[in-house]
Amino acid sequence: IVPSRITAVSTKKQRILDRAIKRARFLGLLPYVIK
Repeated sequence: IVPSRITAVSTKKQRILDRAIKRARFLGLLPYVIK
């Protein structure tokens, strides 16, 4: 994950972004688990 000072977003947004990335990664892995 890119540091907040590079992306220039607040800690709150960074946390939401982190959760979204983890969720996207999890959803991306789901099809492989089903197979």
